[in-house]
Amino acid sequence: MSARTPPPGQLAPLIARAEAAGHSDDPLRQAFVREVDTATRRLPDCWFELGRRSPDAVESLAHRVLVRCARAPLGRYPFSGRTLFRSAVEEQWGDPPVRYHAFRSKLSVTRELLRSDRAFNLARDPVSRAADARYRALSAAMRRVGVPVSVPAHQTPMWQAPGDRPRLARAPDQVVARLMAHRSTLLPADLDPNDPAPGALDALVLRFLEEVGQPVGAAALASALGPVLGALPGPPPRPEQLPEPSVDAGDPLTRSAVRQAVLGAWAALGPDERALLRGVAEGEDADALMRRAPRLNNRVAVTRAITRINTHFLGAVATAIGGEASPEAAPRALLELVLEVLLAVLPEVSDV
Repeated sequence: MSARTPPPGQLAPLIARAEAAGHSDDPLRQAFVREVDTATRRLPDCWFELGRRSPDAVESLAHRVLVRCARAPLGRYPFSGRTLFRSAVEEQWGDPPVRYHAFRSKLSVTRELLRSDRAFNLARDPVSRAADARYRALSAAMRRVGVPVSVPAHQTPMWQAPGDRPRLARAPDQVVARLMAHRSTLLPADLDPNDPAPGALDALVLRFLEEVGQPVGAAALASALGPVLGALPGPPPRPEQLPEPSVDAGDPLTRSAVRQAVLGAWAALGPDERALLRGVAEGEDADALMRRAPRLNNRVAVTRAITRINTHFLGAVATAIGGEASPEAAPRALLELVLEVLLAVLPEVSDV
């Protein structure tokens, strides 16, 4: 195989070279970022890491897709226990099958990771839940009142207004300004914009499709009609905005209770969690932490594991001193006590 770098967009030669060398190079990583960016361009924020689509979130997702394609054996057809890269090399796939299985199909590696991120975001974030409910309601309304447009299988489904008469295509911003003037006639007076009832948005969606005069996808519809439906509920208050619990760190009884709670919480941790906590205490970066705990093979898994450990210790300490702690708002005073005790007894707890 030629050592010359293949032109952008040719995935199959890049994958073959990565399999032969045993590691991925920059052209392959950049190609994955481009493909993931294209495949996820129309998805709402709740499908992405930390609940927001950004260049960093797309790059992180592309890195996870690349690692999974290169290292994770897949049991379903056509992989039969092989990694996606190994299957592509052995069966001499071209770019279309690679794109289909890695990025575009409903069972693709990209979609699997997106579904995992979305489930995590909806479980922890009320803003993401409200945005998802609004997106689903608008999508259902568009399927009821719109006419599907024929598009290739790998492209985003789109709908247009019913009827064959020609319509003037308008920019969505112009249409939204026109709809805002007639909002009271298009939406029920008792509408809950964050959890609309079935059928409540049909008139608004139909009017939008008629006014915009061109095919529209569900994500573009939800983004355009956001100002008409109103703002989503605000995020929960940040930890620094919450009142601090009254913890007397100088009280001997409090310090003794905290020490016992920390030791008990440490004893309940598994080997990987203990290794991860030691790495955090020594100031290691994410790559070093992944080497300490091999099963945590990406940055998102490391972040979630650290969050679980944090909640575990805070809950134990809060219970010991008669308070409470939540993962959304970790009290700084309690966290300072936990870190103080851990730093003092870390050599000691290695034998617990």
